Amino acid sequence: HVTWDQLAAGQQLVSWFPGSSEVALKHKLLRNLCVHQQYQGKCAFDMLPLSVAVCGDTSSSSFKAFQLLHVKLTRVAAGKPVTVKGVRAVDDPGDQLGPFDGKYCIPPTFARGGGEPVWILKPAMMSRGRGIHVVSSLQQLTNVLTGVQKETTSKLEWKANAAEDGAGPSGYFVVRHDTTTASGVDTWIIQKYIERPLLLNDRKFDIRMWVCITPSLHVYLFREGYVRTAAVPLSYGSDEDYANQYMHLCNNSIQKEGTAYGEHEDGNIVSFETLREAVAKQFPSATDFVEAQLLPRVKELITASAQSVAHLLTGGASVASFQLFGYDFMVDAELQTWLIEVNSAPSLAESSPLLEQLIPEMLEGLVTLCVDPVFVPKARSEFAAQHRARLAEPTRFDFVTCLLHAHVATPKPVRSPRRGRSRPRGASAVDRQCRDLAKLVRVSDPRCPVCNPAPAAVEPPPSSAVEAAAQEEQVDPIAKIFDGS
Repeated sequence: HVTWDQLAAGQQLVSWFPGSSEVALKHKLLRNLCVHQQYQGKCAFDMLPLSVAVCGDTSSSSFKAFQLLHVKLTRVAAGKPVTVKGVRAVDDPGDQLGPFDGKYCIPPTFARGGGEPVWILKPAMMSRGRGIHVVSSLQQLTNVLTGVQKETTSKLEWKANAAEDGAGPSGYFVVRHDTTTASGVDTWIIQKYIERPLLLNDRKFDIRMWVCITPSLHVYLFREGYVRTAAVPLSYGSDEDYANQYMHLCNNSIQKEGTAYGEHEDGNIVSFETLREAVAKQFPSATDFVEAQLLPRVKELITASAQSVAHLLTGGASVASFQLFGYDFMVDAELQTWLIEVNSAPSLAESSPLLEQLIPEMLEGLVTLCVDPVFVPKARSEFAAQHRARLAEPTRFDFVTCLLHAHVATPKPVRSPRRGRSRPRGASAVDRQCRDLAKLVRVSDPRCPVCNPAPAAVEPPPSSAVEAAAQEEQVDPIAKIFDGS
């Protein structure tokens, strides 16, 4: 058994952070992002859809507060504020993160008008689209949480008769029915469904982008992501439509099991260029949606989510790690981009010609950013010059943020006048933890503009006698008189 602190500097590197679950597990991402945004005086639900983490206990105070919110959202039109009280991002009354109290305006693209709000339920600790439900009523939602939806299995069981004198063994078969809860999930994320997403040929899609955190704790984004499409056109006509996972979920692990997989696009994957052209057709004014709107918003969402866990990633151990994450985003019908979730082990299956092109290039850049700076050959080695040239090679990874300076943006905690309660997890403690990160980092990043600020421009002195004479001509003539000249 090897601990993180035992990894030898410059000799061993692990492609995993001890605290990566803080951003990859849905309920932890929700909590950390809520805390981070609360410190900033902002709302996390401007970045991801309104979400609540709950257990299967529908008698909890948090779920009752959610039920009240559901009723309010049913009665109020989209875009109008709703007063929210007592809804917790995490269903734990002892958690220091206070309940969400304030005004919430449901975005117009999150509702279609009329009827109850649509929610998507996700197991907090599952991936690849497993266990996800789209529900159109509070009753359906409650059924999922309480396990009313059951799975029943039947099997034959031999039942022997009582032994009789002189008779051989005898008996009969009975059918035994075993009923078990279908969910088997302890914690759920209830998230507001984007009911009016941007569509490609009437079908849903999401966007997968690769993000890496380097051993020097810098965050980079591979600027060329890809679009994952659903095989079935989006519809809300019946209960069967809500249950159709090939209509609502764009995960490749789900879509590849459907009969229409690959019918519209090879591997249900399209490029950013296809997305750019599709948006330009629907919105003529959005001439370059990807560069002008998508990427800046994506970098903003990545920055907030990564900085929210900066002090938790290393687990207090010296940094001998790097990690590749898969960030999933959705775009609504008004071209607003939303963070959906983060994957700690994104699939690298080359399931389409586009991925066959992108994945090798991404991995090459990942090695240049994360591995080469750690394993440096000796200065006089025959590989030294080749190593320096490799480090200088451009990659398609864009710098996003520096986690060593994430604490700079975190204000001090403000004490609430109500009950004398401080904000959760004092910002001073978070600041201290972030400052301590610099002591754990073993390598530097010359690409970081924060760690390596450009020197201030200094005005050069006169370089010739002509310039000196020109400056002398500009001297005030009155000053010359008093100088005796």
